[in-house]
Amino acid sequence: MTLGVELELLRALHATRRAVVAAVAYDLVTLEAIAAAGEATGCPVIAQVGSSAFGLVHGPGLIAAARAVAGGATVPVGLHL
Repeated sequence: MTLGVELELLRALHATRRAVVAAVAYDLVTLEAIAAAGEATGCPVIAQVGSSAFGLVHGPGLIAAARAVAGGATVPVGLHL
């Protein structure tokens, strides 16, 4: 799946009065849950990694995990890091 939620997709959703859910993630478990919710509904999602998470875990590792989860999803998963 393409990493990210592209502008064309957002415009298409807007035209049909739909939206993309954006949820805050603090660790790998919540990143996976956000992607799973998108897959369960067939809708794109955006995972916003909370800034406090970077103080709790190794930042580059969390970013790598987020990219891996998003890249492996069957729906577009945008990342707001």
